[in-house]
Amino acid sequence: MKYERWKEPFDRAGEWLVRRFPGLLVGKQGQQNAASLKMLRTTKNTITLQAYYERKFSRMLMFLFGGLIFLGFLALGFQGEVHWLERPSIERPGYGEGNLEAELTVGFSDEETVDLSLSVGERKYSSEEVQKIFQGVLEHLEEQILGENESLEAVRKNLVFPGSFCDGIVTAVWSVDPPDYIDDTGRFLSEPPKEGILATVKVTLTCEKEELIREFPVKLLPPERTELEEKAVELKAEAEENGEKTREAEEMVLPDSWKGTPIRWGTREDSPLGVGFLLLAVGLWYLYGKDDRELKKEEKHRKQQMILDYPVILYKMSMLLEAGMTIRGAFGKVAFHYRDQNGKEVHYAYEEMLLACYEMEQGVGEAAAYEEFGQKCGNLHYLKFGSLLSQNLKKGSRGLVELLEQEAENGMEERKSLARKLGEEAGTKLLLPMLLMLILVIVILMVPAILSF
Repeated sequence: MKYERWKEPFDRAGEWLVRRFPGLLVGKQGQQNAASLKMLRTTKNTITLQAYYERKFSRMLMFLFGGLIFLGFLALGFQGEVHWLERPSIERPGYGEGNLEAELTVGFSDEETVDLSLSVGERKYSSEEVQKIFQGVLEHLEEQILGENESLEAVRKNLVFPGSFCDGIVTAVWSVDPPDYIDDTGRFLSEPPKEGILATVKVTLTCEKEELIREFPVKLLPPERTELEEKAVELKAEAEENGEKTREAEEMVLPDSWKGTPIRWGTREDSPLGVGFLLLAVGLWYLYGKDDRELKKEEKHRKQQMILDYPVILYKMSMLLEAGMTIRGAFGKVAFHYRDQNGKEVHYAYEEMLLACYEMEQGVGEAAAYEEFGQKCGNLHYLKFGSLLSQNLKKGSRGLVELLEQEAENGMEERKSLARKLGEEAGTKLLLPMLLMLILVIVILMVPAILSF
């Protein structure tokens, strides 16, 4: 009784929350919960969705209230036990990790303690440690800057100038003298002369506040070329030099000879291979999805065709049954008439009827054949049709004709609805051609009028 009285405020609060947020009952999760409650409902358990959420919120509020009270007492009673350090020292952060703000307690006596925040600076390397780090960097520095070159005595490709070493502990600043051929990242700015040029690569390594400068003599050479490539480079330089002299002219005159040998100039057409490969890829992509698209299109056609053929098949069956034929005889008559009279056009419903007839000829039970026929058609109407035939085998065709005619009328209504839908789709597809024709007519009428002004 005391418990019920104690939880009453929380129950009221839960009811208020449900009234305040009614969207919880109609949301996706609310619908799922409603379905679960309906499935689990018994004579002893008839809880509604609203009562379910009221109970949930009530329990949540009770837990929140109890938790806040506990934390309040904990905050009042917890003073924080001090763990005194055995040695008055704090481990520093490593190099590059930044300063550490340590929260400490200082005790002047057993009764006098005070909390303070102490900034602990990151560790710095000693001079001896810095020199060891420098030596470790210098051991492999020459190999690192070579890049794709074999040695510094024949530098024909870009060098590699790292900006730092040892995970940022050591920074590096590079320079090259003369600075006309290589920049401070190691890339060539211009091509050295054929005979090469001597240069000095200078690096300044910095760790803490200490610096170390090293210089490397290098010989810069032009890239290795064939005789034909050398001719092209020299001819290019001569042509550009002559072009600079005639900048005022409308055309840049190209040399007609090279060292006494007549030469001719031309432009190379862009290769169509790129477009060809693109078209090939597009064609492969189209063919890859073509069969899938046609399969889906045929599947859609099959469904529509079965809807259109359904009332026709039922009317034929009812007429043959009224004429006195058995169910199997009428079913086979419709199927074999389609086989004998039909041309190349395939009607899937009749094809399934033929398969059912062939199965019965091979010994499959008549009832099982009709039910399997309905299932293979994959349509609820045909499933019902197969069930009607199977159920009326023992009773005969009495009453079956009326059922088939009634079902045929329902199928005819669906056929009319499908016909209207197909007509609307056809009309929509004709909108674009009609719009293009309208634009063409407007152009034909407007152009002579505009030209006459």
